[in-house]
Amino acid sequence: RRFGMRRKGLMLGVLAGMALAGCGGRCEERVETVTAVSVGAEVTAPLGNGPFSGIWDTTWSGGSNGSAVLALSHHGRYAAGWYVYPSDTPPGAISAEVRGNVMEGRWTSPGGSGPFRFDLAPDARSFRGTWSNLDGTAGGEWVGVRR
Repeated sequence: RRFGMRRKGLMLGVLAGMALAGCGGRCEERVETVTAVSVGAEVTAPLGNGPFSGIWDTTWSGGSNGSAVLALSHHGRYAAGWYVYPSDTPPGAISAEVRGNVMEGRWTSPGGSGPFRFDLAPDARSFRGTWSNLDGTAGGEWVGVRR
């Protein structure tokens, strides 16, 4: 799987290695993609078959408050994606393991990294969760609404 980001005409990309390695080549292939556009940035990700797949408008609180558009691809037990800030800040990435309606993993951005947890709502239209940085000096709520 490949996740790509286009910012001001430049195409950047990262491999979602966790998602690939986790499904051992047995993931159901999908041709569809999801695309999020936010203030001059475009995020495209292959659409997985899991309930977390798609484009999410997210906000977080605690240590720092912010918002981002999150493009997620969820295949079996694994998920990965990009989040794009509404500014010229380089994008962040997440990789996670999914058990039922709970996703737990790691976020990474230019400002740091740390663990997170998302609990998917029963209707799969939103999630509520938490985040923290590695040293525990910041953290708070992270919520998302499906576009």
